[in-house]
Amino acid sequence: MKEEDIINISKIIAESYNKELISKFEQFFINLGETYYKYKLYLKKNYYLDVIKDFHGNIDFFHFIKYAAKLISKNINTINKSDLPLIGFKSIERNFAGLKLDHKDSVQIIKDIYNNICKYKYLDIWEYDPIKNIKENKSEDDSRHLLLISNNSTIFDLLSFILEDNNNIFILGSQFIEDCNSEEYQLKTIKKIQIYMEKGKTIILKDLEFVYPTLYHLINQNFTTTNSKAHEFSSLDSTFSYNSEINKKFKFIINVDINNICKQEPLFLNKFEKHILTYENLLIH
Repeated sequence: MKEEDIINISKIIAESYNKELISKFEQFFINLGETYYKYKLYLKKNYYLDVIKDFHGNIDFFHFIKYAAKLISKNINTINKSDLPLIGFKSIERNFAGLKLDHKDSVQIIKDIYNNICKYKYLDIWEYDPIKNIKENKSEDDSRHLLLISNNSTIFDLLSFILEDNNNIFILGSQFIEDCNSEEYQLKTIKKIQIYMEKGKTIILKDLEFVYPTLYHLINQNFTTTNSKAHEFSSLDSTFSYNSEINKKFKFIINVDINNICKQEPLFLNKFEKHILTYENLLIH
C-alpha cells in the first residue's frame, strides 16, 4: 500500500474507535501510519525472506492503531501532547515485538523510526520489557492471543511463574510421528482445548502445529453471538466439527522455538501479539 493509503486507514481506524480522536489528535495518528509504512519499507529493503518482511503485517497495524486509540480514549479529556510519545511507544511494544534482526530487535527499530518522525528530543526511550507486556496482555479481556518465542524448551515450563496465577493449562504436543498423523489424537487434543476454553482457562500450547489451523476463527476472535453468548464453530475435516461457547476470560498462548519461527506462515504470525522470551528476561524479574 502507498503511504497515503496507510495514513488514511490509520485515521479511519482511530475514528471508528472514538469519533473525537481525529479532531483532537489527528497528527498523532498520521505519525503512527507513517511509522508503520517506513518500518515495512525498511524490512523490504534489508531482508529478502518473506517470513521476515511479512512477520508484522496489516493485522498488527490494525491493532497498533486500535491499542493507541484505546489508551487515549481512556483519558481523552485530560490527556496532553506530552503523553502521546509514551502512548506511541507502548503501542509499538504491544504490536511490533517478536522479531530479532541482525543488530536490533523489531521494537527498537520501529521506535527509532517513530522517534525520528516525531522528533521527541526530550524523551529517553525506555527499555522494552517483554514480561511486563505479557502480563498486561493476560490481564485484558479484549487483547489478542499471545505467541511467545523462546530458544529453550524449559521456558515453556516456567510460564506458570511468569503468569502468576493458577488459571493456566499446558498442552504439549506429542513428539511421535504416529500421533501427529493420527486423527484420533488430533480429535482428543481439540476436545481438550474446547473444554478448557469453555472454562475460561489460559491454554498454553507447544508443538501442536497440526491443531493451529483449526483454531483460526478463535485466534481471529470472530465469534457468533447467540442469546448474548459468544460461540465459535470450526471443523478439522468433513467428518468432524465443533460448536463451543466462548468464555471471555479464555486466552491462547502459543510457544514457538526461535529456531522454528521462520517455518511459520506470516499470516499465522500476524494474528498474535508476539514477544521473545529469554532467560535474561526471567532473571530481571
